[in-house]
Amino acid sequence: MSTQYTPGPWHMEAEMISDFPRSLRIYGSNGLFVADCGVGSGATTRGEADARLIAKAPEMREFIARLARPWGAEGDPLDIEDAARALLAEIDGPEAK
Repeated sequence: MSTQYTPGPWHMEAEMISDFPRSLRIYGSNGLFVADCGVGSGATTRGEADARLIAKAPEMREFIARLARPWGAEGDPLDIEDAARALLAEIDGPEAK
């Protein structure tokens, strides 16, 4: 049995009310709704971080699948290390430096 996931990449969109994000919604590349990170009357750091993490789920799954392949099947360990750092930087966001 094969599970069908919403195609990636996923992206965030803010639902605005009076210039404040009420929620951060995640959509698949096909435009289908995936998740809603409610942030209340204004965007919170935690809500934004949760939304970034959820939005990167397809890339995380691809990365894990890449790790599960035999070494030498695709790239070398340094390529995988660089890919891991890049993915973490996207998830952690600009304030994580």
